[in-house]
Amino acid sequence: MSKINCVILNENDSRDLTEGFFVSDYNQKIKWDDTFSDINNLDSIDFELDEYNSKFITFNSPVIIGNLIINDFKIRYPDLRFNRDDVPIDSVWFNVKVIDGNAGENYLLLKESLAKILGEPSPVYDMTSHWTKKGINICLSTSGSDSASIRIENNRDYTNLIQNIKLISPVNEKILFRKKGFYIENLDFRKNKNLYKTPDQIKEYFTNEINSVIWATDKREQFGFSNKDYSLVFNMKDINEIKLQNELPGRGGGSTFIFINPLDSANLINVHVRTELYLFDKYVDELKSLFGEKFEILEPRYNA
Repeated sequence: MSKINCVILNENDSRDLTEGFFVSDYNQKIKWDDTFSDINNLDSIDFELDEYNSKFITFNSPVIIGNLIINDFKIRYPDLRFNRDDVPIDSVWFNVKVIDGNAGENYLLLKESLAKILGEPSPVYDMTSHWTKKGINICLSTSGSDSASIRIENNRDYTNLIQNIKLISPVNEKILFRKKGFYIENLDFRKNKNLYKTPDQIKEYFTNEINSVIWATDKREQFGFSNKDYSLVFNMKDINEIKLQNELPGRGGGSTFIFINPLDSANLINVHVRTELYLFDKYVDELKSLFGEKFEILEPRYNA
């Protein structure tokens, strides 16, 4: 059975949830727009690792979120193998228990309390309530048998923080895709440190027909996957393997993926690049030439 970890404040003592949260004993306000790098410098935080070696920011006093005081609030810290920490928090998730009742009783009590500061939720379905305010999405649901959970997502536009990148040398090889090209699976730069604005040198290749480019610099120091606006750019020395795999139609449709895996986490997939099934098969020789011995073609699998 989980422990009570939350106290509900009256409306006069609550904080604006859409602005951020408040570390009570330190009189510190942390905004959703603050970066992890900003939070690192606060005297109210500490760090801990869980059993999976994931890093979390913990707080040395209760945290006020809206009209809730949470005793054990923590935030997952970005995995810097893949992510940036000079960017705002993208989401937080935490369990909440207000009374020694069941999950439904805690959910209904929290729903009523949050509605006082956020208005009525919409949509609401099957013990799940949603609010959207100023680019912040709040989702309240039941969790287990005796508590509720809250997920807060920061969906504000921070595309101004996507960085430029300078190519080490001129582009030597390229594969141009006409009309049917690829797309990048995750364009959230907060979760992908390899996402940049497309360099001007690469933009020169785009026309009304060409919509995506795979390229490598002169000595293969860098390679990338680009559309007109954004690019995934990697240093070849940091990459363990680049794999191509066709995913055959099953429960879902078919696609082709390229997986890019970094050296320090060979069993973890850093990035997906996806296109229609078999499209990359036409370019296998070019891909082998561009990526060299790090390129591998996997056996097809079914979309189960």
